[in-house]
Amino acid sequence: MSIGLQITVDTSQAEQTLLRIGRSLDGSKFMLAVGLSLIDWITANFESEGRKTGQAWAPLSPRTIMRRRKRGGGAKILQDIGRLKMSFTKAPNPDVKINGRGVSVTVGTETQYAIYHESSEPRRRLPRRPMLPTEKQAQTLATTLLNAYVAKVLRQSGG
Repeated sequence: MSIGLQITVDTSQAEQTLLRIGRSLDGSKFMLAVGLSLIDWITANFESEGRKTGQAWAPLSPRTIMRRRKRGGGAKILQDIGRLKMSFTKAPNPDVKINGRGVSVTVGTETQYAIYHESSEPRRRLPRRPMLPTEKQAQTLATTLLNAYVAKVLRQSGG
Protein backbone atom coordinates (compact mmCIF):
# COMPACT_ATOMS: atom_id res chain seq x y z
CA MET A 1 0.00 0.00 0.00
CA SER A 2 1.40 3.38 -0.92
CA ILE A 3 0.78 6.60 0.93
CA GLY A 4 -0.96 9.13 -1.28
CA LEU A 5 0.01 12.16 0.82
CA GLN A 6 3.14 12.55 2.90
CA ILE A 7 5.56 15.03 4.37
CA THR A 8 9.18 14.57 5.25
CA VAL A 9 10.69 16.70 7.99
CA ASP A 10 14.41 17.38 8.17
CA THR A 11 15.22 17.13 11.88
CA SER A 12 18.97 17.63 11.53
CA GLN A 13 18.83 21.22 12.83
CA ALA A 14 16.72 20.13 15.83
CA GLU A 15 19.16 17.30 16.52
CA GLN A 16 22.10 19.71 16.43
CA THR A 17 20.27 22.03 18.83
CA LEU A 18 19.58 19.13 21.21
CA LEU A 19 23.24 18.08 21.09
CA ARG A 20 24.34 21.66 21.84
CA ILE A 21 21.89 21.87 24.75
CA GLY A 22 23.05 18.48 26.06
CA ARG A 23 26.65 19.68 26.10
CA SER A 24 25.54 22.75 28.06
CA LEU A 25 23.91 20.77 30.85
CA ASP A 26 26.12 20.28 33.90
CA GLY A 27 24.77 17.68 36.29
CA SER A 28 27.18 18.53 39.08
CA LYS A 29 26.15 22.22 39.06
CA PHE A 30 22.50 21.21 39.11
CA MET A 31 22.99 18.78 41.99
CA LEU A 32 24.94 21.41 43.92
CA ALA A 33 21.97 23.76 43.45
CA VAL A 34 19.63 21.03 44.73
CA GLY A 35 21.87 20.47 47.77
CA LEU A 36 22.00 24.17 48.59
CA SER A 37 18.23 24.47 48.16
CA LEU A 38 17.72 21.55 50.54
CA ILE A 39 19.91 23.28 53.11
CA ASP A 40 17.85 26.46 52.66
CA TRP A 41 14.68 24.40 53.14
CA ILE A 42 16.06 22.86 56.35
CA THR A 43 17.05 26.31 57.66
CA ALA A 44 13.55 27.63 56.94
CA ASN A 45 12.09 24.58 58.67
CA PHE A 46 14.10 25.39 61.81
CA GLU A 47 12.98 29.02 61.65
CA SER A 48 9.32 27.93 61.40
CA GLU A 49 9.85 25.30 64.12
CA GLY A 50 8.90 22.40 61.85
CA ARG A 51 5.95 23.92 60.02
CA LYS A 52 7.48 23.26 56.57
CA THR A 53 7.01 19.55 57.21
CA GLY A 54 3.28 20.10 57.55
CA GLN A 55 3.10 19.91 61.33
CA ALA A 56 4.75 22.19 63.87
CA TRP A 57 7.21 20.59 66.25
CA ALA A 58 5.95 19.59 69.67
CA PRO A 59 6.37 22.47 72.11
CA LEU A 60 9.12 22.49 74.71
CA SER A 61 8.18 21.25 78.13
CA PRO A 62 7.76 23.89 80.85
CA ARG A 63 10.74 22.30 82.62
CA THR A 64 12.96 22.75 79.53
CA ILE A 65 11.89 26.37 79.12
CA MET A 66 12.60 27.09 82.81
CA ARG A 67 16.05 25.46 82.58
CA ARG A 68 16.90 27.47 79.45
CA ARG A 69 15.76 30.76 80.95
CA LYS A 70 17.91 30.19 84.05
CA ARG A 71 20.92 29.94 81.70
CA GLY A 72 19.82 33.01 79.74
CA GLY A 73 18.55 30.99 76.79
CA GLY A 74 15.37 31.28 74.77
CA ALA A 75 12.41 29.06 74.00
CA LYS A 76 13.05 28.35 70.29
CA ILE A 77 12.67 24.61 69.70
CA LEU A 78 15.93 22.80 68.77
CA GLN A 79 17.73 26.16 68.68
CA ASP A 80 18.92 26.81 72.23
CA ILE A 81 22.55 27.18 71.19
CA GLY A 82 22.08 26.68 67.45
CA ARG A 83 24.55 23.82 67.02
CA LEU A 84 22.10 21.48 65.28
CA LYS A 85 20.64 24.15 63.01
CA MET A 86 24.10 25.34 61.99
CA SER A 87 25.35 21.80 61.34
CA PHE A 88 23.36 21.81 58.08
CA THR A 89 25.74 24.09 56.27
CA LYS A 90 26.51 25.23 52.75
CA ALA A 91 30.23 24.85 53.25
CA PRO A 92 31.73 22.46 52.55
CA ASN A 93 29.60 21.71 49.51
CA PRO A 94 27.08 18.88 49.77
CA ASP A 95 28.42 15.50 48.74
CA VAL A 96 27.88 15.29 44.96
CA LYS A 97 28.53 11.83 43.59
CA ILE A 98 27.86 9.69 40.56
CA ASN A 99 26.22 6.36 41.34
CA GLY A 100 24.87 3.53 39.23
CA ARG A 101 21.52 5.29 38.81
CA GLY A 102 22.92 8.70 37.91
CA VAL A 103 23.84 11.77 39.87
CA SER A 104 22.66 12.23 43.44
CA VAL A 105 23.22 14.66 46.26
CA THR A 106 23.32 13.93 49.98
CA VAL A 107 22.66 16.61 52.57
CA GLY A 108 22.76 15.82 56.27
CA THR A 109 24.40 16.45 59.59
CA GLU A 110 27.03 14.73 61.67
CA THR A 111 25.42 15.99 64.89
CA GLN A 112 24.82 12.77 66.80
CA TYR A 113 21.53 13.63 68.47
CA ALA A 114 19.77 14.72 65.25
CA ILE A 115 18.65 11.16 64.49
CA TYR A 116 16.69 11.01 67.74
CA HIS A 117 14.52 13.94 66.67
CA GLU A 118 14.16 12.79 63.05
CA SER A 119 13.49 9.09 63.67
CA SER A 120 9.98 7.71 63.81
CA GLU A 121 11.01 5.06 66.36
CA PRO A 122 8.78 4.73 69.42
CA ARG A 123 9.76 7.07 72.23
CA ARG A 124 8.78 8.02 75.73
CA ARG A 125 10.34 11.42 76.40
CA LEU A 126 11.84 13.00 73.32
CA PRO A 127 9.17 14.06 70.80
CA ARG A 128 9.69 13.57 67.08
CA ARG A 129 10.72 16.82 65.41
CA PRO A 130 11.52 16.14 61.76
CA MET A 131 14.06 18.52 60.28
CA LEU A 132 14.37 17.07 56.76
CA PRO A 133 11.85 17.37 53.94
CA THR A 134 9.86 14.29 52.99
CA GLU A 135 11.00 12.43 49.88
CA LYS A 136 8.06 13.96 47.99
CA GLN A 137 8.97 17.50 49.14
CA ALA A 138 12.60 16.97 48.10
CA GLN A 139 11.56 15.58 44.70
CA THR A 140 9.26 18.55 44.11
CA LEU A 141 12.05 20.96 44.99
CA ALA A 142 14.46 19.15 42.64
CA THR A 143 11.91 19.05 39.80
CA THR A 144 11.22 22.78 40.15
CA LEU A 145 14.96 23.50 40.05
CA LEU A 146 15.44 21.19 37.06
CA ASN A 147 12.69 22.92 35.08
CA ALA A 148 14.24 26.33 35.81
CA TYR A 149 17.75 25.05 34.98
CA VAL A 150 16.70 23.54 31.63
CA ALA A 151 14.78 26.73 30.74
CA LYS A 152 17.90 28.79 31.49
CA VAL A 153 20.10 26.53 29.35
CA LEU A 154 17.56 26.73 26.51
CA ARG A 155 17.54 30.54 26.68
CA GLN A 156 21.34 30.67 26.71
CA SER A 157 21.67 28.27 23.80
CA GLY A 158 19.11 30.07 21.68
CA GLY A 159 16.88 26.97 21.66
